[in-house]
Amino acid sequence: LILSGIIWGVVFSHLASHWETGNKPAALKMANLTYKAATLALMTITVAVLMTAPYWRLLIGQEYRRDLTILAGLLMFYQCSANLGLVTMAAKLRERPAVIVGIYVLGVAVSGLLGWRWIPEGGMPAAARAAGLGMLVAVALGVIYLMATGFRGHPAAYVLALSPVLLLAPPLYVVVIWVGLLVVAGATTLVFTADEKRTLLHYVRSLGMRRNGGEQ
Repeated sequence: LILSGIIWGVVFSHLASHWETGNKPAALKMANLTYKAATLALMTITVAVLMTAPYWRLLIGQEYRRDLTILAGLLMFYQCSANLGLVTMAAKLRERPAVIVGIYVLGVAVSGLLGWRWIPEGGMPAAARAAGLGMLVAVALGVIYLMATGFRGHPAAYVLALSPVLLLAPPLYVVVIWVGLLVVAGATTLVFTADEKRTLLHYVRSLGMRRNGGEQ
């Protein structure tokens, strides 16, 4: 969540500079590319954490192993919170802070309602699941807002925004589906266009050159 905050903060500063100078097409292009790349990377980390969770049981004490049952719900909560970055940036660019507040309030309300119903019987795992589903609702509302107001988001950006819904499935299914999506992202232009792939590759290469130059 902290990492996503840093990413969206840096991205927004660049978006705002384009937006304020009237170059909205460039801002939208940057928003789509950076959001898809960052969300894909963050969700990959989330899936990796979920996949390796069984091995954590071997490293932690017996008294803490029961707490791992809350992991899926917490991961959904954190990932959905990160995925709200696109709607947050769009609302800021449009100077619509009420949209951000409204989406978060509704998400928290759903979390509270589900928690009120589930926690008495389910305890902490139920609380984590309620928190995750509440934020998933917030993300869904954000996607609906963007589509309804004509924000030109790439279809893949909206799919990736809602990708935490996968965390409702058993871990093995989550891993298989996500690996398949990564293959699609790399082998086709369904997620990243050819131009976006060239831009990302150029950026990665430039980072590598800067690092090598710094080491010398």
